[in-house]
Amino acid sequence: MSTISADSTLLPQSHSEQRRTAVLLSTGWLLTWIALGTPGLPLNLYLKNTLHLGAEAIAVFGLVAGFASYVKPIAGLLSDNLTLFGTRRKHYLLLSTLLGGICWLLVGVLPKTYSLLLFMQAVIMAMVMVASTALGGLLVDSGKRNNSVGRLSSQRYGISNLATLIVGPLGGFLASRAFGLTVGICAGCLILLAPLVFFFLHEAPAENPKKSSWKEIEQQLKSTLASRPLWWGLAMCCLLNIAPGFGTPLLFYQQDTLKLTPQFMGNLGVISGGCGLAAATIYFRLCSRIPLRRLLGIGIVLNVIGTLFYLGYQSPLSAILIEGSTGFVGTLAILPLWDLCGRATPRGNEALGYSLMMSVCNLMAALSNTMGSWFFEHLHWNFKNLVWLNAGTTALVLLIVPLIPAALIDRRDGDVAEKL
Repeated sequence: MSTISADSTLLPQSHSEQRRTAVLLSTGWLLTWIALGTPGLPLNLYLKNTLHLGAEAIAVFGLVAGFASYVKPIAGLLSDNLTLFGTRRKHYLLLSTLLGGICWLLVGVLPKTYSLLLFMQAVIMAMVMVASTALGGLLVDSGKRNNSVGRLSSQRYGISNLATLIVGPLGGFLASRAFGLTVGICAGCLILLAPLVFFFLHEAPAENPKKSSWKEIEQQLKSTLASRPLWWGLAMCCLLNIAPGFGTPLLFYQQDTLKLTPQFMGNLGVISGGCGLAAATIYFRLCSRIPLRRLLGIGIVLNVIGTLFYLGYQSPLSAILIEGSTGFVGTLAILPLWDLCGRATPRGNEALGYSLMMSVCNLMAALSNTMGSWFFEHLHWNFKNLVWLNAGTTALVLLIVPLIPAALIDRRDGDVAEKL
């Protein structure tokens, strides 16, 4: 490994480079999210119905397995500062996807005990985390060079919703079949990404590589942490995700109370993902026409309203309508936050800033789900109590918007940034 200068990424990309980057990012997000999202329902139902775990234990499994995603800034620091075989992104992507695919293949031959499943899922999550961080750095690199962070962020979220259209019904299908089929699909997605990165990511070797300098990494960390706008964005991500969640309690409610089949539960992802994809498409247009301040306020209010829709979650038909509406408004709520954090990240620290945002979102969501599952199992809160509490905490995000510097949020995507 060797350190590189961030100045090598300041020049605008040509149109062909922008197109190639956009295609690579789309393919990378799609394949990694299919590998990450497909086993969600099969694995949770395996833990619930075969290993007979309760809501809290399943939530804790997810919390521990996702540990690597809470320390993404480490991968961001490495990707921004230390080249791997002469590149900042390419070889991180190659090695992480190959190793992640191999680990999935190992899951297929190891015993399906709780401890082994937990360990292997933690390792796989670590590999996907490295790949995601490298992709995030590539996104912000390109976005800052071309004043298109908002549009690339909406593309990213649109692809995540497109992946949901696939993993929802696919997960429902696999939930009632041998787990080896799930293993093969997830391994194939990660391994397939490696040759695509090798042939399509044209990243020139770093110029004049120097010996690794932890002093430079320390400076990068200080400059990123000194960005007050970034901290406000991270605080908003915390409040949006920290309320006691109802993801795992919803799984129990769907199967035990509403008696929904695994296939129907998986198919709900198509509705949610399709509406989220539509919202991302709309945001792609709005972010270049409406200042970010207004988009933040609108998104948060809509997210609170969408959360309250879950109070009417009482039948298969209402499940379809609610999953669709919350998929739409949830996307409009989160995309301005991605845009804000991307804008607030200092130049040269793109992967670090992006990974900080991802870490906060992942950790808060996992803690939220665990907290809500504990309330559900030990305090006997019902599903609707958790919905009310979640909506109320989400509304607090509005209090932070006036505190963010106007130079950052009173402009549209594509406008020339002012110096903060």
